[in-house]
Amino acid sequence: MAGDRLRQFMSRVRALLGRLVRMPASQKKGSVVRFDDGDEYVGDLGPGGVLTGRGRYTFADGSEYVGEFKDGKYSGWGSLFVTGRYRYRGQFVNGKRQGHGEIDTIKSSQYLRYKVDWVDDEMTGFGEMVYPDSAVYSGAMVKGLPHGVGTMRCSGGRVLCGEFRDGYLEGEGVDVWPDGRKYTGEFRGSMPHGKAKLEFPEGEIYEGDFVDGKRHGKGSAHFRRFADLGAA
Repeated sequence: MAGDRLRQFMSRVRALLGRLVRMPASQKKGSVVRFDDGDEYVGDLGPGGVLTGRGRYTFADGSEYVGEFKDGKYSGWGSLFVTGRYRYRGQFVNGKRQGHGEIDTIKSSQYLRYKVDWVDDEMTGFGEMVYPDSAVYSGAMVKGLPHGVGTMRCSGGRVLCGEFRDGYLEGEGVDVWPDGRKYTGEFRGSMPHGKAKLEFPEGEIYEGDFVDGKRHGKGSAHFRRFADLGAA
């Protein structure tokens, strides 16, 4: 995970500081430091050899961070590339992703792209997620999952709007199908569940109870008159 990569980097920084503190100040601007395991740092160093300013830290596996440092940690704007997994571009604070950022996954079973706010290295706030099947979620998120008011536009044309909780539509919402059907009412686990109204493109309207996505319990149906359908 991204947190593992950041922790690995900070471990390398601690090892780096012990070596850089002995370097003369004249060598601390645009310094190049190479490690036995293949890692390399090129950039600015502050008092005591602490990474401060702009720099590039390249890991032996090709992963790389390019951006701003403060007190030996990622801080400010930067780009973190993790080989074979993702690239993050955005804000860092005290070594963690914080603020607005974009992340593109290279190989993932969950998501392809995020444009979202970050809090304490977690996707929390408002933004957009694009899934592998091209579905797009726009709205509030907590720890990388839809949570709060948002809209999910599925690849097949279906659109769900409302209150999400832990990735699912819960409570009041609207579900519109490509064929013109429209469900307005309560949801549980992104499925119609509770009191609602279901409208059909032909004019039929059902109002009543739903359980696990199906009409179940008390309800009433209303049909469009023949004259409304153009009958003679």
